[in-house]
Amino acid sequence: MVRWLTGLIRTMRPYQWTKNVLFILPPIIFDGKLFDFEALLRVIGAIVLFSLMAGAVYIINDLVDIERDR
Repeated sequence: MVRWLTGLIRTMRPYQWTKNVLFILPPIIFDGKLFDFEALLRVIGAIVLFSLMAGAVYIINDLVDIERDR
């Protein structure tokens, strides 16, 4: 079970998720709302959702390309 979960997380490529932080965080900084708790919470939620969606796309892509990758 642990190995399966580790493989799933690796397939989601979490090292790519830093791009989401670099893409979503600057607007709140330049808007001056970095210390606005509600705005920061929304941004954190957006980063998490973008990361999970990107991970899901990586999984789907790997499943579609499984035969070509062998």
